[in-house]
Amino acid sequence: MRLKTLHAELSVAAIFVAVVALVFQQTRGDMVEQGIASGGPYSNAASYPEALGIAIAAVLVLTLVPRLWAARRQSRPGISVVELARPAAMLLAFAAYLEALGVLGYLVSTPFFMALIMYLAGERAPIQLIAVPLSVTVALSLVFGGLLDVVLPRGQFGIALSW
Repeated sequence: MRLKTLHAELSVAAIFVAVVALVFQQTRGDMVEQGIASGGPYSNAASYPEALGIAIAAVLVLTLVPRLWAARRQSRPGISVVELARPAAMLLAFAAYLEALGVLGYLVSTPFFMALIMYLAGERAPIQLIAVPLSVTVALSLVFGGLLDVVLPRGQFGIALSW
């Protein structure tokens, strides 16, 4: 089965619209109820996710409008549903990673997630699949946990590096 390119692009756009809508639903709902979405931009925990949501929406509009305009004028070959398996697997891996953060914490779940994404992207060298995720995880932990004093998710086991 083949999807028209336009339908595949609209499906991806719908996913991004859903992400932006979810961000605003969370910042205008749950964050307000918790009392962390009030005040100015420096004391408002909702300002950063909302800014990212607006940026995602702007980039989506800037890329989607020209593609829709071009799709009206030319016919492109369709996309096989099989070709969508890898992006779908990456999206599911990201959803599983977000769930794993609460259970396993940042230090345990992040290297596995990165290795899985690298594998799905085509990397097969075992040393790369081990060294890159571990070094990036430790480096980001150092930057955010050590330098910026951000508390990374520790999971149910409380695993964290003490910087």
